[in-house]
Amino acid sequence: MASKTDRSSPTAQKLRKEVGKYLKALRQQKDLTQVAVSQALDYKYFTFVAQIEQGKSRVPPEDWGRWARLYGVDPETFGRRLLKHYDPHVYEICFMTGKKDLKDERC
Repeated sequence: MASKTDRSSPTAQKLRKEVGKYLKALRQQKDLTQVAVSQALDYKYFTFVAQIEQGKSRVPPEDWGRWARLYGVDPETFGRRLLKHYDPHVYEICFMTGKKDLKDERC
């Protein structure tokens, strides 16, 4: 039985679209094109950035820090935001107790 956040579930798709909008907004704030982002991150195709922004793909975890630096945002905050949308179960285990954020605890 698939969970509600299985990568193909409607919930997971909705979460990917939400974080895609966030990533697009960050890119636009930096006045970067999708082509410029893909070149800066050494991606072969700019369409990969487009797919991420549309919620069809995910930022590879090994690239989260590079994306954060490119967009000029705190890598920890950026990583938490992506984790919250890409893998909410792990996010909750690491950072939440019910609804209370555990800011002083780390995984």
